[in-house]
Amino acid sequence: ADYYDVKVWSKKHFDICRRFIKMAADNGINMILTPIFTPPIDTAIGGERTTTQLVKINVTDGKYEFDFSLVDKWIDMLRECGIKYFEMSHLFTQWGAEHAPKIVATVNGKRKKIFGWQTDASSKEYVDFLNKFLKEFTAHLDKLGLRDYVYFHISDEPSEKHIEQYKQNKKNLQKVLKGWKLLDAMSHVEFYKQGLCEIPVAVSSSIEDFLKEDIKERWVYYCWEPDQGYSNRYLGVHLARTRFMGIQMYKYGIEGFLQWGYNFYNNRFSYDNINPFLNSNAGYWSLGGDAVTVYPGNCGRPIESLRLISFKQGLEDIRALKLCEQYYSKDDIIRKIEDVFGENIVFSKCADDTATMQKIRDTIDQMIINKI
Repeated sequence: ADYYDVKVWSKKHFDICRRFIKMAADNGINMILTPIFTPPIDTAIGGERTTTQLVKINVTDGKYEFDFSLVDKWIDMLRECGIKYFEMSHLFTQWGAEHAPKIVATVNGKRKKIFGWQTDASSKEYVDFLNKFLKEFTAHLDKLGLRDYVYFHISDEPSEKHIEQYKQNKKNLQKVLKGWKLLDAMSHVEFYKQGLCEIPVAVSSSIEDFLKEDIKERWVYYCWEPDQGYSNRYLGVHLARTRFMGIQMYKYGIEGFLQWGYNFYNNRFSYDNINPFLNSNAGYWSLGGDAVTVYPGNCGRPIESLRLISFKQGLEDIRALKLCEQYYSKDDIIRKIEDVFGENIVFSKCADDTATMQKIRDTIDQMIINKI
């Protein structure tokens, strides 16, 4: 909306979003962030991002009424584009979970902000609001048959010093979110050990700690880091390393990859917008390519990056490996790949040249061909 200078949730905006989402689906992405409220991530404390709230709220004499028609329109569009899963935007601010996201409503006929940085996450007013909202919203999602396809977030990238606040937030919502999937990106395994997050998304540089735990649904992500030796999508990283994440995910039974930078066209803390064609590093904040894997082309038409295509190849490698499992044991498959790779497959080491990556895929394909 900012880059193309269109009104949020106008027909033109939806048309542009549809093209970007279709390109995501075509490249193997099957879950999209759904901004029920304006996402409180990558935003300066006290600052604001462009309002992208899908939920319409009306407040009359202190009573809340919710309209989910825009959410339904968004979900319908995602499904038409081939998206299967929906992650709801975070219910508390990033890096600490101490405040509410920006939430706007029509109050006695006037549109205004009712929650935000000024709102304590544990305040009675906000907790009461969330419980009322989530009770109605989850019932609505149930009617749509989406319970198994929706993920909720508490807060993004909490650190160990935020455990008590995160725990309080989880407790305040425990009853209303019981039975729904809860997923958050983090680097500290203590959140899982204390039962605070059922589906922790581990940063790849810390995933070894999480692999020791009996986590039913395993996820991984990278963002800003790690760099040397690890898979990532920086412009300075060989595409073989970007693709190798698929091999790593297969070996360790990782079911999901969380991508932060599909089309982040802001600078650090979202103080301003950037042109990704002219600045590849989010306003000299991240390493080049970290924040953007799809570019905003003319007339609202997205342009794929080679890095997006390469990661899709990694997902296709996983599919080929799953097919291979119909004929061989997983241990035998891993052993064969590691023979070609030349060492054990770990997250801190990747194939770093085209020849090795191609040899690995040729080996997988040949194993299948030998059986069929």
